[in-house]
Amino acid sequence: MRVYAESNFVLEIVLEQEQHLACEELMSLALGGSIELAVPAFATLEPHGTIVRREVEGDRLRKELALRMREVQRTASMAADASRLRDASELLIRAEHNASKRFLEVRARLLDAARIIALDGAALRAAAALVDEFGLKLPDAVMLASVLADATARPSPSLFLNRNTKDFYDPGIVARLGETRCEFVGSFDGGLARVRKMLETTSAG
Repeated sequence: MRVYAESNFVLEIVLEQEQHLACEELMSLALGGSIELAVPAFATLEPHGTIVRREVEGDRLRKELALRMREVQRTASMAADASRLRDASELLIRAEHNASKRFLEVRARLLDAARIIALDGAALRAAAALVDEFGLKLPDAVMLASVLADATARPSPSLFLNRNTKDFYDPGIVARLGETRCEFVGSFDGGLARVRKMLETTSAG
């Protein structure tokens, strides 16, 4: 059984978001050879840009908090509470540091667990067409083009897991994936449930 994932799968683990445990289990299943995890090459790079943007936004917020803290400290009745702003600033610093560190760790594990789908000129041309056809942003179109090309070249029942249902849960996209025997699943928890069921069915058979 093949499972396709992309950038939001990586970020789910890096940022330890709501469904990160499902992603972790899918990676473990791939490492153990129970499933094939396939990830577009672009998905190993794009999350870094998201993390950098978070760092820039966090730095801007920290500066704003520092300014506010100085103002609060000038108010006698509030001076003792200024430490809460300092704590918030330190929490942001830790969160950003942890995200950068975890990204490198998760990417290294992903490279061991997954088959990386190469990005080539054909995928980029196909992505441009998908932008026009479905109104996708270019990064999303690159991900979809990579998955469609791989699923077409390697016909096999597969799942494309992606929490970005706003852009990808489009009837046309779902149909296009279906033509390659690839089913769109809009949650990692739901994808893991499907994988478990299919593995159980295979074992029983």
